[in-house]
Amino acid sequence: MVSALHSKISERTVHTNAGSSKLQQLYSTAKSTLSGAEQPGPAEVDKLKAALAAVPLHELGLQKPIQDPPKSIEAPRGLQGWFHKRQSRAPPITYLHVHEDSDISIGIFCLPANASLPLHNHPGMTVLSRVLYGSMQVRGLDLVPREEHATDGSDPVAAVALETVLDSSSQPAVLFPKSGGNIHQFTAVTPCAVLDVLSPPYSPGTGRDCTYYAEQPVNSNKVALKEVQPPAEFMVKSARYLGLQIDPHGR
Repeated sequence: MVSALHSKISERTVHTNAGSSKLQQLYSTAKSTLSGAEQPGPAEVDKLKAALAAVPLHELGLQKPIQDPPKSIEAPRGLQGWFHKRQSRAPPITYLHVHEDSDISIGIFCLPANASLPLHNHPGMTVLSRVLYGSMQVRGLDLVPREEHATDGSDPVAAVALETVLDSSSQPAVLFPKSGGNIHQFTAVTPCAVLDVLSPPYSPGTGRDCTYYAEQPVNSNKVALKEVQPPAEFMVKSARYLGLQIDPHGR
């Protein structure tokens, strides 16, 4: 339910036409930059990150929590994939669908404290993520070419590419098909929301399906990955998006 969110979603829908809004500018920038087959260069990535960082919460129909969580809350320790035990079922994660077409998918994940998006991949995709409010721990892995590791098993091996805590003051994070932490997990340190831009979107019919993983340590920086089903306590519920609508024709 929307009431489970730790931010207050505006009770009225923002004007349906984004026009020249920052959200529309983000879409236009992503559409022109990410729709091609080539990976965007550093200058294009910087432009994308700036456009993502510029979108204000009110255009997304969101507000920051009225009170910030206590500063003493710390990030979860000993994060190893998602297979940590929980004392009770966590509240569901809420997803707000902003826009999707054949090239771009934009959406918002709202996570209650300690909730986690399990370790998962983004096959052939470029993804930008911005924390809108709150803070979250991000663990990102990149697959290691088979010839670069010596293991007897058939499971793929990945190296740790990123392990940090991001909040609303952080620059947007970006990952690419083969670098930047393409296989990643989010764990909410405090109630938080993250705005995601994916290109191209997930598409199981064309081989871009979401695969979940569990980790087994290989050494201090590498883990073996085993495909698994997401844990039973992992729940994502859709809620009505109340922000500006994106005009795919740029009007």
